[in-house]
Amino acid sequence: MTRWSLRLRMFLFFALIAVGAFVAVGVGFALTASRAAAELQPTLVLAFGGAGFAIAGLALWVWQQFDEHLAKPILAIVQHVRAVVHAGARGDGQVRYRARYLGFLAPAVDEVTTALERARAETEERVTKATAEADRQRARLEAVLRDLTEGVIICNLDHEILLYNQRAAQILHDCGHLGLGRPLLGLVGDEPFRFALERLRRRFVEDRWSDHPDGLTTLAVVSTRHRGATLKARVSLTLDAQGGNPMGYVIAFDDATEEIEHAARRDRLLHDGAEEVRRRVSDVLGLSELALRGGGEDAADRDTLARELARARGSLSAALDQLDTVTRDEHATPWPTAPIYASTLIAFLGDRVAGTCALNTAQIPSDLWVRCDGATMLALLEHLVRHLAVDRRVHQVLVEMRASPHRVVLDLVWHGQTLRERELDAWLDESLGPGFAGLTAREVLERHKTALWSVARRREEVALRLPLARGEPAGRRPRTTAPTVSARPEFYDFDLFARRGRSALTDAALRQLTYVVFDTETTGLEPQGDDEIISIGAVRIVNARVLTGESFDRFVHPGRRIPPASTRVHGISDDQVKTAPPLDAVVPDFHAYVGDAVLVAHNAAFDMSFLSKHQRRLGLAFSQPVLDTVLLAAHVLGPGERLTLDALVERFEIELPAHERHTALGDARATAYVFLRLIALLEADGTRTLGDALRVSEQQVALRRRQSAYQSG
Repeated sequence: MTRWSLRLRMFLFFALIAVGAFVAVGVGFALTASRAAAELQPTLVLAFGGAGFAIAGLALWVWQQFDEHLAKPILAIVQHVRAVVHAGARGDGQVRYRARYLGFLAPAVDEVTTALERARAETEERVTKATAEADRQRARLEAVLRDLTEGVIICNLDHEILLYNQRAAQILHDCGHLGLGRPLLGLVGDEPFRFALERLRRRFVEDRWSDHPDGLTTLAVVSTRHRGATLKARVSLTLDAQGGNPMGYVIAFDDATEEIEHAARRDRLLHDGAEEVRRRVSDVLGLSELALRGGGEDAADRDTLARELARARGSLSAALDQLDTVTRDEHATPWPTAPIYASTLIAFLGDRVAGTCALNTAQIPSDLWVRCDGATMLALLEHLVRHLAVDRRVHQVLVEMRASPHRVVLDLVWHGQTLRERELDAWLDESLGPGFAGLTAREVLERHKTALWSVARRREEVALRLPLARGEPAGRRPRTTAPTVSARPEFYDFDLFARRGRSALTDAALRQLTYVVFDTETTGLEPQGDDEIISIGAVRIVNARVLTGESFDRFVHPGRRIPPASTRVHGISDDQVKTAPPLDAVVPDFHAYVGDAVLVAHNAAFDMSFLSKHQRRLGLAFSQPVLDTVLLAAHVLGPGERLTLDALVERFEIELPAHERHTALGDARATAYVFLRLIALLEADGTRTLGDALRVSEQQVALRRRQSAYQSG
């Protein structure tokens, strides 16, 4: 019974009185009728029946009065107090009016809530003063991040973005939706980052990082997924406060696309210049040899030979001048590489091909380093070993390395026949997979200024030979017992570090979820007709924080005229949308913006009906969970309250710029702040998870359906 509402229990109490009255009247009638004459019994039935119905009617009337003047006001006071305590709502005169029959209770509640509001204001003032200096320091750190020439992104180990600066947003602006809580690997190729992180993890686990020249930092070269730009990044593993466990990583990067293209252009020019010099040298040598053998048989032939020799010398001089110009003017940095232990590279290779081919390793010196782009070189070696296993049915490969002062020659050795050049070329022309944005094995060789060929060895042994540059570390640092952690800005959402291993979505706490709160403006109110969306506005909520800087605000060309009556409501005219993109372009982009977030809207059924209208034709589906602030507010405030967006904004004292109201983006922001207040009230009511919120929403939908059926009946 403790779970029953106050109104239900009060109704049952008076119902029990009515039933008891009927029972008492019935017993009295039975006793009286047994002693009365037969001709009096109809009169007794009428008298006792009338008395019973009168008592039942009186009980019903008294219950209605108790419900109207006691139960409903008490529930209104409870909802009002919860709204003030948990959502910061202001005093409500309507509640005081409804509770006017409760005597001193309503004024007492007013005194308590007023005192609470006063105490809250004083506390906020003290907190504001106490955090003013912290805010100034945060602003300085934000300015430093903003003015950095490199992009900076901080992620947790689930690759969710915790922080990014403006330079990062500029570099990745057309690679997808960059935002807090979003996956980094949706923007860039994942294999180089995974390789870099695994390499740093091993360095940490094997306790090699403290005296390693790069500590817990390594180089990664990645390509963006959408426009194929090349990024040169330094990836640094971050540890927890005790230095005992990795908790995320920091990426400092810049766009190296032009740098790489410049280097490739320089290489082509150098190659063409060298070929031209080689041809001119060949001409000069041929003519010189002819002259040394005696030249022509007469003076005319000798003169012709001299002229040709002079012309060849001039051509050679011009070719050398051109080559000198190229080397002087076309200076560029080669493909970014870094030293890596040879044994580490081969250990990674063994892990990658385990189960496909047995990899044996000849003795490799523990201090042997090679200089390469580790991620792409590992992918190339894996690509070759897998081809040997599948195409040549090789079950065992031996890895040998021979070092010289400047080079390390790597051999992949197996028993079998020498590879044909055509077969090896086919392998090299293949892509290394989607994680490398279409990079081919041959392009990896070109990046490293090396080549790959097949050689026959003793006793039917064959090897694929790959020369690599020998790497040397810049020097050792003194060994330390704990990492040196530099000061990091204490802002944005570093609480996302704790979001690893989240439970199922419906079991996740409401405050831990990521939401996209949105609103649409349309040509009319008939989604099943020819009305269409003309504006979509949305903001993201991450860790119970509205990210106003990651908003979505687009006009949409509806393919029809906007009725004047609709323009008077939302203020959007045909002129404002005449150059806007069509629905087919905006809705897929909004779908990508939403990602796997939970959708939230005020009167969500209306907005979702427009979003879902063309989803089959566009080949997408808005299958994310959807929460409606109307239904949630009805649950915590009561269905009899005013539940319009304007009423809720006023009740929760949400301040928004006047020019933003009644626009798609402005209403989305208002709904977002209302939703955060509702989360506090839902938690106080015991509704803590997404599954709980969906369940109470369904209950409100069922209640409204019953009310609608009752009214129509």
